[in-house]
Amino acid sequence: ATRAYFGSTQLLAAEDGSPVCVVNEGEYCMMNTLDLAVDQGFFEARFFPWFSREILDLFADRHHFVDELKVLGDTRLHAGGVSFCHDMGVRNRFAAPGTSSYELPDLDGCFSHMTFEEACNWTLLAGIYLAATADEAWCRGRRILLEGLVTGLERREHPERKYRDGCPGTDSARCGTGSEITTYDSLDPALAQTRRNLYTTVKLWAAYLALERLLRAAASPEMAHRAAGGAARSAVAVESWPERDGILPAIAEGRNASAILPAVEGLVYPVFWKDLDAVSPEGRYGGMVRKLGRHLA
Repeated sequence: ATRAYFGSTQLLAAEDGSPVCVVNEGEYCMMNTLDLAVDQGFFEARFFPWFSREILDLFADRHHFVDELKVLGDTRLHAGGVSFCHDMGVRNRFAAPGTSSYELPDLDGCFSHMTFEEACNWTLLAGIYLAATADEAWCRGRRILLEGLVTGLERREHPERKYRDGCPGTDSARCGTGSEITTYDSLDPALAQTRRNLYTTVKLWAAYLALERLLRAAASPEMAHRAAGGAARSAVAVESWPERDGILPAIAEGRNASAILPAVEGLVYPVFWKDLDAVSPEGRYGGMVRKLGRHLA
């Protein structure tokens, strides 16, 4: 895996001489695929966390956007928030700013947009970077973006505060007539839909926890408090998830009862930054952790 990683990386130079870091997605050759970057971040954190920082900054400066949101059954578009593209291009060709080589409109499966999850992924990669480096100066420099992510994730639960329940509940308007997918797009259909998805709900919980830490480091305590409130909502959502035959169905709407292991994936992030209380059955999210434990068993 280490040899494959290095064989897929490039260190380029921009016209002003500044570094441009690229990790190619193996034989697919997509550049800095964000849902891979958040996984590789653990490896980079151990050996060269500056590489993750360069990728975070390149996404923030060139491949982020602010979108609008669709609510199921509502013909209006609602204010959305900041998010990031799936990738930066393919086969040594950078995509235009604010776009990727992968995401297309009017689809419900592969090649649709992953807007919600990429917002979580950038946030979680930033959380990994902070845990590895304690680089609070970087957080302060990205304070406005981090605050925008709290607002954006809240709206992706629902544009109206009274309907927010800790679950992703919208689709980006970039999807057109289609709907958002997750980064598990080509596996079980239960992992394709972002809305009311157990996997993305736990990942949202982890992203809110990351934002709480990042915003405290950025000297933004009020927004850190809002992020903590988001984590509490998501934990309650999982704790109250409907059960079927002892497991938690992948989609809360009752349409898909698949049992998915990625439901627990989000727990790894607080483990990495040593917030062990967050993943303890007796901790502040103990009800959620115990329920996920029974699901996993």
